[in-house]
Amino acid sequence: RFEFGIWDIFLDICRPACAQNDPDANQVTNGLNALLNGSTSSPYQHKYLCPHPADPTRDRWFHLSVMPFDLHGKRCVLVAHEDITARHLAERSQKLLETAMAQTRSAIMITTYSGEIEYVNAGFTDITGYTADEVLGKNPRILITQIDPVPGKRVYAMCRIADQCQAWSHNLRNANEAQRESRPHGEQFE
Repeated sequence: RFEFGIWDIFLDICRPACAQNDPDANQVTNGLNALLNGSTSSPYQHKYLCPHPADPTRDRWFHLSVMPFDLHGKRCVLVAHEDITARHLAERSQKLLETAMAQTRSAIMITTYSGEIEYVNAGFTDITGYTADEVLGKNPRILITQIDPVPGKRVYAMCRIADQCQAWSHNLRNANEAQRESRPHGEQFE
């Protein structure tokens, strides 16, 4: 027991959850005990969900940091909680968007501000016949003579719009891939 009572209060919060076999409470309690009994001197960190009892839209995510220190010969810990709900939700949204982009059958190409291709998805490869390795780091203009049966008009429009950092949408196919008469799911190229 510590003279300031902080440790006891914090444990009082964790004890009921530990009794219910809450994995977060157990991990935090074990981490704190390891710091306080000296079996480790490394700071302890843990990310956890604090669910709202009635409204899941009000759930909060926290990052717990525990830093050990000695005070007048006694082993102590500094416990800090940071509300990371906004960051957690942003990371979750980003993962969802990345999954959607990777799995869509539509072609997606992302360029840098200077016009170099930095991302293409599998849909791009399925539709154009060009792999990511063939186009990454290159300007979309390389596709002008290689993709469009109408000598470059649509791809030129795409490149002009990409130069202005705007979105562009159109149907393209790789005219040099004669063996690719249909997509994997049987739909005909336009």
